[in-house]
Amino acid sequence: MDAVNTSSVISNVKLDLGILDSQQDDLLNMLLKRVTDHFKAKYGAVEIDSAFSFVLEDCLLSFYKIILSILAKQLSLIIM
Repeated sequence: MDAVNTSSVISNVKLDLGILDSQQDDLLNMLLKRVTDHFKAKYGAVEIDSAFSFVLEDCLLSFYKIILSILAKQLSLIIM
């Protein structure tokens, strides 16, 4: 059992989103920490097996897109 590599999760998500720089790394790391903390609490795990990397990536993508959507709505309200 290999523990999940969070750097790989972040890299894969950035690849999916087309992010080439490191400007969003702090946000992505914070969101991934929340996802992994919830996962560990839900399943009573100390470590998350690398087989579940895809779950973390999907959750991280979803949370990131939700935040972008919220920010876009707020920006449109400011512009109006």
